[in-house]
Amino acid sequence: MSPTGTGPVVGVDLGGTKILTRLVDPSTGRADGRVKAKTPAGPGAVLDAVVDTITTLDGWETAEAVGVGVPGDPAPDARQDMPQVE
Repeated sequence: MSPTGTGPVVGVDLGGTKILTRLVDPSTGRADGRVKAKTPAGPGAVLDAVVDTITTLDGWETAEAVGVGVPGDPAPDARQDMPQVE
């Protein structure tokens, strides 16, 4: 499936203590569903938790894209210490 720009997208807020995931309609800005989980320790566990929060959302299968927000400086040469994902 190629993105058409008209379907919903998944937004993931990956923080040091929690992961919050929503399904958003970009044409209206309406956010449906909300899944929240504690951020576990370890990179594999974090990835698994992100996938779990996404696949728990009703309608996630229709999403055309996933965006992930993480804390820290967006500069490419910057590094943000997050013990859970190191």
